[in-house]
Amino acid sequence: MAPPADPMTFEDLTSLYRMEKKSTSLAEARKDLYAAICRLLADIQRDYEKQLVNDPDSIITDGLNERRRKMMDFSQRIVDLRMNKILIMALRGAMGSENPLERLTSEERDFYQSVLADCSAHRGLISSPRRRKEVRIPDILGEEPVAPSMKRDEPKPLPPPVSEGPLEETLQESMAEEERSDLVVIRVTENLPTFSGADRDYDLRKEDVVRMPLSLAMALVNRGKAVLVDVRP
Repeated sequence: MAPPADPMTFEDLTSLYRMEKKSTSLAEARKDLYAAICRLLADIQRDYEKQLVNDPDSIITDGLNERRRKMMDFSQRIVDLRMNKILIMALRGAMGSENPLERLTSEERDFYQSVLADCSAHRGLISSPRRRKEVRIPDILGEEPVAPSMKRDEPKPLPPPVSEGPLEETLQESMAEEERSDLVVIRVTENLPTFSGADRDYDLRKEDVVRMPLSLAMALVNRGKAVLVDVRP
């Protein structure tokens, strides 16, 4: 029996998101990707709820909540980016291209096969009845498709699409949202316990000056633990 895979970490999640965002092809991911993401989100949700019960007004609670929200956001973006790329792969497959499928998880292979079938059926709407019966969708595990017999009155198949084109660029650009960080600078007015923010852990002492997300900074300011610093020229 194979040993269980290591738990996914917040750093693993953010690294995968960056790779998916900067490339038009699927990033290499662990085969239990979706289960690992679900476990990661369940763990941070449990930690947040426990801290919320123990000390709802703590800066530690605010930091956990900020990280929980960011994890959920990155997770959904990863799913959307990979889904968009698989849709494009299925469209190419229906048009005759051979797609590398080794980076797909089992869930993604099922999704790819389903979309490929729909795309192939839709493209066959203008084919003759004889041709539609002869065309069979290739199996994603390696089975070769049955080539339809060429009739003199049948159109020649379209050449495989190029690797990048207007359709792909449009779909990819629609998913490429820029990360926005609403950061402010504060000066800490007393020693604070170590706590976690969305992207890092904070170990702050009196008179430290630090840049952090606005929501987290205002939680400290409102509790009298820090003051805003105006850094405008």
